[in-house]
Amino acid sequence: MPRVFQRVLDVYRGKDTVPVNHYEGFQANGAVVIRDRRGTLKAEIPDVAEKALGMGSDPLAIYKPTGAKNVDAAKAMANFTGWTYAAVNAIASEVANIQLRLYQVNGDDHEEQDEHPLLRLLEGVNENMTGIELKYVTMAHLELTGNCYWLLDGVNNDTDQPRAIYLLNPGRVRVKLNKASFPYKISHYEYTLDGKLFTFQPYQLVHIKFPDPNDPFVGIGVPQTIPSWIDSDNYAMEYNRKYFQNGAMVGLYIQTDTNVEGNIDRIRKSWNNRQAGVENAHQTPVLPKGVKLEHTGVTHKDMDFGGLMDATRDRILAGFRVSKTILGTAESDTNRATAETADYVFSKRTIKPKMMLVVSYLNEYLVPRYGDDLYLTFIDPTPEDKAARMDEMAKAVGGMPVVTQNEARQNYLGLGPVEGGDKLMAPTSMEPAGVTSKPEGEDVTPQLAKTAEGWQAKAIRVRTGGKTAHSGAAEMRRALTTAFKKQFDGKPEFQVKHVTDLSQAEYMEHWKRFNDRSERAEAELRKIFHGINAKQHEDVIANLPEATGIEKAIGELFDLKEWIGITIDLATPILTTLAKDEATAALAMIGAQHQDILADESTREALERGISKMARSYNETTLQQLKNVLGEEMNNPGGTTLAKLTNAVDGVYSYADERRAGLIAKTESFRAANWANKQAWQQSGVVKTVQWYSAEDEKVCQWCQAMVDQGPIDINDNFADAGDKIAGTDGGIMTADYGDIEAPPAHPDCRCYLRPQDVSIE
Repeated sequence: MPRVFQRVLDVYRGKDTVPVNHYEGFQANGAVVIRDRRGTLKAEIPDVAEKALGMGSDPLAIYKPTGAKNVDAAKAMANFTGWTYAAVNAIASEVANIQLRLYQVNGDDHEEQDEHPLLRLLEGVNENMTGIELKYVTMAHLELTGNCYWLLDGVNNDTDQPRAIYLLNPGRVRVKLNKASFPYKISHYEYTLDGKLFTFQPYQLVHIKFPDPNDPFVGIGVPQTIPSWIDSDNYAMEYNRKYFQNGAMVGLYIQTDTNVEGNIDRIRKSWNNRQAGVENAHQTPVLPKGVKLEHTGVTHKDMDFGGLMDATRDRILAGFRVSKTILGTAESDTNRATAETADYVFSKRTIKPKMMLVVSYLNEYLVPRYGDDLYLTFIDPTPEDKAARMDEMAKAVGGMPVVTQNEARQNYLGLGPVEGGDKLMAPTSMEPAGVTSKPEGEDVTPQLAKTAEGWQAKAIRVRTGGKTAHSGAAEMRRALTTAFKKQFDGKPEFQVKHVTDLSQAEYMEHWKRFNDRSERAEAELRKIFHGINAKQHEDVIANLPEATGIEKAIGELFDLKEWIGITIDLATPILTTLAKDEATAALAMIGAQHQDILADESTREALERGISKMARSYNETTLQQLKNVLGEEMNNPGGTTLAKLTNAVDGVYSYADERRAGLIAKTESFRAANWANKQAWQQSGVVKTVQWYSAEDEKVCQWCQAMVDQGPIDINDNFADAGDKIAGTDGGIMTADYGDIEAPPAHPDCRCYLRPQDVSIE
């Protein structure tokens, strides 16, 4: 066997090193070529030896021989980029949101501790880090290197309680063993920073690790187990980058008749200056006499780096057990069911096992410092399989109701109870439970239990943010317990009001929930308008070169009827859902029986007319703006160009994206929501009058204030008819030019709401 070949194998086995200048490169067949300093071929070694031949010196590769592991922790930490970053960030962000809980064992009872020094430590951590950041960085270190080191500040033995926790960079930590006898034990830890060496005893650190079957003392991270997959992705990305840097050409070489080194160097520099780089791509080269440009025959397409990167991405994500759906890069056929399944699998198979491992280390090495009767746990991040649970429950009870009306109102709608709503009703005898006995609201107390003992058995948890979260939770729980006890003793702590008796400020709670529902629809509509703008803009620009006159150009560039239809199709599901949700809330507010207001054909047609009107108005406005700017540009005495026409069109759609999309989305969402409220109250038959409702602040305009001052109107009347002149409280005049004002909004960007005034439910 040649001596150089033997040396390579020795290096691969960790027994020797090979000078970098002996590393020549790779041939097409994947073999490594070794030459001596004179250039004489010494050996061709299969690619299995590539680790031993300097791959660790390549900035793109994460191979680096360091004893038992092919990738050291420092190199793995440096690989927090690309798909590795995406996967680690997804896992660490999920873990950071998990709530830790501390329990104390007292006989057979396990009592949760809301206020404890350990909880304050895990929430405060140190002067530069919060509890959420501690969990995030801990999981990031574990994913990248398999190790996380918590330095416990201020401890001198195994029982001292730390003043703070500091995280050490795993790439700078070395575990030193005492090998004087077997089994080996950890002697100490060494930490290098800024050229200084720090030594820590085992009791000063909590060393959390992902187990490595080959090393009981140091863990192993995902990048250390899949280096070739990560390298493949890095090389593919770098190859594409070099492709553009080198003139967007693959496999070129230059032949020349000269053998003068200076001439060869000048040709090389001239080529790089004039042809290399994206800015010089596809320029025609002029070569000196005797110089020929040759191509290897391999094209960029032949390399299929798109397919390679997709394959390596999937393998990298599989290594981290993170699906593309979790990262938001799944295929277009992903629906809500598959997305929820991905969340379930991610939480159950990835997040939960990792959290159990971390908590096991804390319970073994940190919690005992605070007492032998304590243990940490966490809230299970796995989402409940509600469909399976509901199916199991339905089979168990034979289709009979299992919750009362008040329980359903409280748990699913956030509404207050109604009289008679605490009884279970058989499906054949469903009847209205009665009038609302308590207004809905975010601060409405949980549904009253049958007995005081029932309430005392319930766990009421109210957590707040910040470093006083646990003390605040305990205080809030005691306050609620006291309030409920007074309620059962006949001393009401919470006053019950009918919706018509609420003050202006109290009714604001209804407006807040109305606003939240409307804003969700507004956000979806805004996305729809942005998508319409983008596609419409693209079509207009694409057809500009064929435009010969303004009228012909508009006719060719913009099909008004088609785009109105597209807008209706996309907006209808959003506004229909909003209308149904608002109608449900409106009927619950007054204690009326639920009904589908859109089951009535005339009501459904009215909603469709409103959506159609909005779609027509939006697209007609865009069309008119295009006519105006293109007409002005085409009639410019100095002439026009395609670039100027393009800029004019860009301006129309930039304004549509930045202003009109949001304005129309908000206005139409509030219009549909208020309209649904009024329709629901009309169909209930119990609301006689309604009142225009607006927040009492400086944002209320003079015309909305005038509507408020107008007082209640009949449920079947309009606040203003189409064409009416509305006098504002400051003397301004506004014309109702969009149509009848049946309910808010009175104008674009209006945020007003309706309020039932005269309600009679027997």
